[in-house]
Amino acid sequence: MAPAGAQESPEANVKKIATDFSAAYNKHDADAIAALFVEDGVFVPANGQVIRGRSEIKKYHQVAFDRGATDHSAPVLEVQQIKPADAAYALGTFGFALPRKDADPIKVAGSWTAVDVKDGDRWRIRILFASVPPPQPPTAAASK
Repeated sequence: MAPAGAQESPEANVKKIATDFSAAYNKHDADAIAALFVEDGVFVPANGQVIRGRSEIKKYHQVAFDRGATDHSAPVLEVQQIKPADAAYALGTFGFALPRKDADPIKVAGSWTAVDVKDGDRWRIRILFASVPPPQPPTAAASK
């Protein structure tokens, strides 16, 4: 019998990674998120910080969870296999919420780009880059 995911298409594997990432995020499971990356994987959150390796990726997410981050989603919009390698790049959107004292949560939304690779018998994230659009400049009427 083939290992789990061995015969799955790159698109199916990438979508599973995105689903597993959101599920782990919403459970506040930093270990599970880190396990989705190759050992020397790279995560670049929207603040531009470059986080290298599973242990640092775990620490980053644990801090976010300790601050109450929740409600993560990461739909996949596009997947393209990088041939002939067992690799694919993917594009998607994301969203999550950050709590505030005595106020509604801050909703954060943006886009992500990832390169996922076959790592042994499963697919993992090699690099994940998140970006948030800059705030809109004030309109002339709002600045008066």
